[in-house]
Amino acid sequence: MKYSDAKAFINVIGRKDFEFLIEWMGIDAIKSGLTAGITPDYFEESYNGEWDNDEEFTQELLESVGDIPSEMPWYVCIDWKSTAINIMQDYVEEDGYYWRL
Repeated sequence: MKYSDAKAFINVIGRKDFEFLIEWMGIDAIKSGLTAGITPDYFEESYNGEWDNDEEFTQELLESVGDIPSEMPWYVCIDWKSTAINIMQDYVEEDGYYWRL
C-alpha cells in the first residue's frame, strides 16, 4: 500500500479505525478493497472475507444468513455455479477477497 493511499484512508476514517481494519482483515485485504473501488468509510460493512472461489463464497453466505439450510438432504442438488453468478451481481471479488457493493 502506498503512503498516499494510507494517508487518504486515514483522513476518511481516522487512524484508530485504520489500525483496527489492518488488525482485523490485514493489509492485503485493504489493498484488495481499494483496488475493487470500495470507499474507506464502507470497508467494515462491505468486507465478506477471503474465499477460494465464487461458489464457495456463495454457499457459505447463503447458509450463514439462513437462506439455505446448512444440512441439506442428500437428494437436493444446488447449482452453485449459477447461484454464484446471480449473487455476484451484488458483490465483487478482488484477489480472493469478497466485498459487497
